[in-house]
Amino acid sequence: MLGKLRGMSSAEDTNDVEISRKDIEALAKALIDIYYIILSLGVIVYETTKITARGHKITLPSDFIKHALLIKRISKALEEIIWRVLYSPSLALIEETRISNSPEGRLDIPLTSRLRAQGLSMIATKRRRLSMESIENIFLKSFLKRLDIDVSSALSKLSNFTSDDIIYDVLLKEFTKDFRESLLTLRKHIRRIIEKSFLKHVRVSKHFVSYSTIKRFAYRVLERGVYPYDKIAQLALEYLRENTLTLLSRYEADAEVLRDLKLRLWDYKLYEVYVFYIMTYAILQELLKEKLAPLTAGLYSDEALITVNLGSKIKILYDRSIPCSSWISHGKYSVFNGDEISIPSGRPDIAIQISSSVIAVCDAKYRISAAELSEARFKVLGYMNEYSAPIGVLVFDPQHLMYKEALDEEIREDIELMDKIRKYRGILIESKNKSLYLVALSPVRHTELMETREYRILKDLCSKLIHYLR
Repeated sequence: MLGKLRGMSSAEDTNDVEISRKDIEALAKALIDIYYIILSLGVIVYETTKITARGHKITLPSDFIKHALLIKRISKALEEIIWRVLYSPSLALIEETRISNSPEGRLDIPLTSRLRAQGLSMIATKRRRLSMESIENIFLKSFLKRLDIDVSSALSKLSNFTSDDIIYDVLLKEFTKDFRESLLTLRKHIRRIIEKSFLKHVRVSKHFVSYSTIKRFAYRVLERGVYPYDKIAQLALEYLRENTLTLLSRYEADAEVLRDLKLRLWDYKLYEVYVFYIMTYAILQELLKEKLAPLTAGLYSDEALITVNLGSKIKILYDRSIPCSSWISHGKYSVFNGDEISIPSGRPDIAIQISSSVIAVCDAKYRISAAELSEARFKVLGYMNEYSAPIGVLVFDPQHLMYKEALDEEIREDIELMDKIRKYRGILIESKNKSLYLVALSPVRHTELMETREYRILKDLCSKLIHYLR
């Protein structure tokens, strides 16, 4: 499916650019893949990454990945421990009172006396029996029924979801693929457990499957500490903090907002996030290689924060101003008519701080002409000067590099240089204490990326960054 959308850069504002759904899918898949890899390194996600496109905030739907992992953990827990529950279920000891002509248990003398006083030739007895309707089994069945309701509703919503914004439509569908598969697997486990076990005989009323009641049940089960019900109770509380339907509703609302905004072509922002994640991953890997194992690593809406040995901090900032670092916005200025003005600081796509010093600045370009890419090189050099950063990085997607005829001799020479960089996948330019990296980085899966020349260039960049920790 091809759609005609207008490009973002000034040189392309008057020209229609064809955007392929296949290209967006490839970019989204690469983005999701590197996000999974980052999570596998133990990075804690405190906030979901946010994209600013034409002044509007768009939440990257990475919550679906976190939620898919939770759903998988619930499925795995059910699959692994349910057999322990089935073969050794929690039982409740129930005492029943029986009134009949013959004794059926321990005699209840006070009640029998009252019956005789009323002229009834009956005796009352008490009898104890074990019942499957313990608090643990009632909780388990209630939680499973709640999950079954939520999963069925979520699968229906996912099947019907669509967005008029082609980029968001593809993005959400790609981010929810694994989520959808996880839901289908979970539903299969739930129905098999309820239909083919003693749980089908456990009575659960309608109000027992409400979120609030399940929460109370879960806390009670945790208090009693009966294994493995307590493990399922912990997962239930984690699920209830943001259930599946709440998550879907939030992104459906975002889709409605995007439909009205008509942002057109903003896939370049996805490429920026991809580069941001790649840089975060490469730095983490280099720290591990150098045995500077990170103590903590967290992702926030616009930064990654890594704390390493001895408390040193590395911040990878995404699309945000760098506080108190620009000599342009914090330097002295003169306006000769006496007026005051506010001078904004430059805002690189990615900046890397170690302690309070800006060590590297980076711009990421996805859909751009060779002439504009040459201009972006000078922009990175400007950021390096503004922030006194020793390292500058320009990353671009060589598959979306467009060529146009240039009349200016200098621009033609720069275009030739960028074409060589595209072929060689990147170069490093160094002089004394300054380094400029020009990297041709296509969005690909992690396994493919590891074998590329451009990743070796990024590793060299990261080793230079780590030098500033020492």
